[in-house]
Amino acid sequence: MPKDLFDFSSFVSKVAIKTDNGDELTYGQLQHDADGLKPFFAQGNLAFCLCSNTIASIVGYVSLVQNGVATLLLDAEKDAELLTNLLNVYHPNYVWSPAGKVTGKPLVDY
Repeated sequence: MPKDLFDFSSFVSKVAIKTDNGDELTYGQLQHDADGLKPFFAQGNLAFCLCSNTIASIVGYVSLVQNGVATLLLDAEKDAELLTNLLNVYHPNYVWSPAGKVTGKPLVDY
C-alpha cells in the first residue's frame, strides 16, 4: 500500500466523516485522534478491527494502518463463535472492538 494513502496533511480542514446525525470530523481531527492511539500499536503486529458504522471504527483503523499493523477488518456484529474461532486460530496482538464485545484478549475498546 502506498505510504501516502493515509497522509491527510493536504486535507486537514476538509470533512473526512459525516455521521447520520450530522456530526462532522475533519481530516485534521481524524489524524489527531489516530495519533492519540499511536502508543498502543507496534509496527509488524496483527490486529482484528471489529468495525461498525462509527467514527471510532474509522479512527482505530486509520491508526492501525498508519502504524504498520496488519489489520483484518471484521464486522463488529460477527457471530461470537466464529469470532472466537478466528481469535484462537490467528492470535492477533490487538483487537480494536466496541466496548465489551471481546473479553480475555489483547483489547482496545472504543
